[in-house]
Amino acid sequence: METLLSQLSLGQKLPNDLLFNEGDLICKPLQRLGVFDIDDEELCHEIVPRFTCHVPGCQINFTSVMDYEVHYNSIHRYLCVECKKCLPSPHLLDLHVAECHDSFFQTLAERKPMYQCYVETCDSKFSNTDERRKHCIEIHNYPADFRFDRVPKSKKPKIRKTNKFTKEHESSADMDMEVAPTVDAPQRQGQFLFGARRGGRNRVLHL
Repeated sequence: METLLSQLSLGQKLPNDLLFNEGDLICKPLQRLGVFDIDDEELCHEIVPRFTCHVPGCQINFTSVMDYEVHYNSIHRYLCVECKKCLPSPHLLDLHVAECHDSFFQTLAERKPMYQCYVETCDSKFSNTDERRKHCIEIHNYPADFRFDRVPKSKKPKIRKTNKFTKEHESSADMDMEVAPTVDAPQRQGQFLFGARRGGRNRVLHL
């Protein structure tokens, strides 16, 4: 006991000191274990009875849980409720909703940089999509042909369709219409009145 107490007063001990041998044998604090994830891999690839995607309107069938999980994550998980566009990550979904369906975002974008980088860990913001595209190519090594922003196609104005019979009838009516010559109304001659004569009648002079 005296030997133990004398060793405790010698200052800080190293982890590999003999003083810790007995405790290390019991607790095993330095034992290394491999990092592993408990996952039933056989269940993912197991062939199961054919089943249909549970999302209303989707009729795709699957025979394995893995195929269904891949389908759901890529098609249904990050879906825009406004335009039904599917995005590959929640970060891109947030950017899409803000830039395409938020009028307040467009107002702020006119005053300060609001277009955030596609990489979630990057905090850079830009004034327009061209600057962001250039940034992603030069800094994050995005491919030059990457589909960055798809501008929605403008709707063409609807052209009123006319019935062929109605069109021919109107054209024939225009051809048969005769324009009557205009007749100028006779001009009224000016009159001057002179003083009253005997008998109460005025003398009229026609021009």
